[in-house]
Amino acid sequence: MTSRHRSFLRPAALLLGGLLVTAAGTSSALACRGTAEYPAVLQQLAAASLAAKRKAELTRQLEEGRVLHDRAHRQNDAGAMRESLKILDRIKAALPR
Repeated sequence: MTSRHRSFLRPAALLLGGLLVTAAGTSSALACRGTAEYPAVLQQLAAASLAAKRKAELTRQLEEGRVLHDRAHRQNDAGAMRESLKILDRIKAALPR
């Protein structure tokens, strides 16, 4: 009975370890507010009643921020992530409420 018990523990421990490593690696992306807010703000911006030139400029800035945000996730760059969220917040503040 002991050998059966040991043969079960090793694969179970490896599986649990793999799940923990995967969860730790993806949790920052899943918890990041920018992942959900960039698409939501893009929709708000598209529906906003702003002058065409202003809307185009804000859309361009939002896209630059989203690209920076995605790159920050890929490179695990906290500074770029902060900057991308500042861009997001600035554009959100510019939208009519």
